[in-house]
Amino acid sequence: MKLYSLMVILVFSVFAYLQLNDRDALLWFSLYGFIVLLATIGYFRRPPLLLILLSAGFYFGMSFAWALHVRKWTLMLQEVNETFGLLIAGLVILSYWLLDRKFREHR
Repeated sequence: MKLYSLMVILVFSVFAYLQLNDRDALLWFSLYGFIVLLATIGYFRRPPLLLILLSAGFYFGMSFAWALHVRKWTLMLQEVNETFGLLIAGLVILSYWLLDRKFREHR
């Protein structure tokens, strides 16, 4: 889990940094920064299950809500990229629970 957490920290730190030139930088930096914080917790110890499930639900809900505002689905549209960014973030959060369960079963 430590290597996975390091990869998540690196990737989402870059994602957060790339948002700094956006008009709504604070929102997206915070959303991606939270993933970095969760991965940092995951590096040192198992993140609390309630935090994982609530966070994943929040990111999936935000992804769905964001998708409702998309008028045209093309990959070069900012709202589409933001929708997929939220979906990916939700999947990464959920992966902490799924990977942890998988590792616990093999011990």
